[in-house]
Amino acid sequence: MLTFLTGASIVLLFACRPFVYKPASKSLDPAVSSYFTSVWCLILSLPTIPFCWQYFFIQDRFVFFTQGIIFPLLKGVSLYWFMKFNQIVNKENTSGSVFWGVISLALAALVTTFVFHVPLSNLRLLIILFIGSVGILFFICGEGKNLSLQGKKAFTGLILCAALNNICDTLSIKYTNWYVLYMVPTITMMLCSIINTGKKISLGSFFTTRHILYAGLIYAVGEIILIFSMQYFFPVLVAVFLVRFAQSLDLILAYHIEKEGKIGTQYLFATGTVFLSYFFFFGH
Repeated sequence: MLTFLTGASIVLLFACRPFVYKPASKSLDPAVSSYFTSVWCLILSLPTIPFCWQYFFIQDRFVFFTQGIIFPLLKGVSLYWFMKFNQIVNKENTSGSVFWGVISLALAALVTTFVFHVPLSNLRLLIILFIGSVGILFFICGEGKNLSLQGKKAFTGLILCAALNNICDTLSIKYTNWYVLYMVPTITMMLCSIINTGKKISLGSFFTTRHILYAGLIYAVGEIILIFSMQYFFPVLVAVFLVRFAQSLDLILAYHIEKEGKIGTQYLFATGTVFLSYFFFFGH
């Protein structure tokens, strides 16, 4: 029962993200979202430090003095830009702010396979390329075509940043652990946010403005549950699939809540990518 509730919580919290971030995308500078997101992620992670501090040491060396630290740091910088691009797209189109996932997943798979030589069977490589093609098709024929020029540029940046995040995850786990991969990028993202947007919003508003409070909490709780589920409940592939499922569910919710797209198109791409993703993660 606990495993089921954990999985359901991941799907629910990740599916809520684009909708709780929507008000912030319309009222705040896009880059501010990474600021309040990182602050709330760190606040909620503070109680875990007394129990997880040992994860900051890799083979008796503080993680910042290991060669693998470059990947979590790079992910933190990428996350800052990812949040900014995501809010630009989310302001215009909810579907576009989540459907980057299938395209970036295919791009990351290509890079990790052919550049970093991470093993991937020919069948899975073929499936992920097909999934990526479905994503591009949705962008061309679906809601992507309704984005402005700025939105299309942001969508491209979103795909590149998301792919870089996936690559950093794949390479980081070889040298560090999932706790480091949560804390270090979050701290790095916060520092980038302070440097670039710290003067644009007061820290106090993170706790007093309702839509910022909701967005920050839902994001942070979702990340913490996801990270610890991979430690104690699910294999990594199951956790990643649950996130992918939530993102496809958003296409259906976007139709019913935001009145985006046509019902057939939204449902077709949502169910199709879940079906293909299942075979990619769990097929043989």
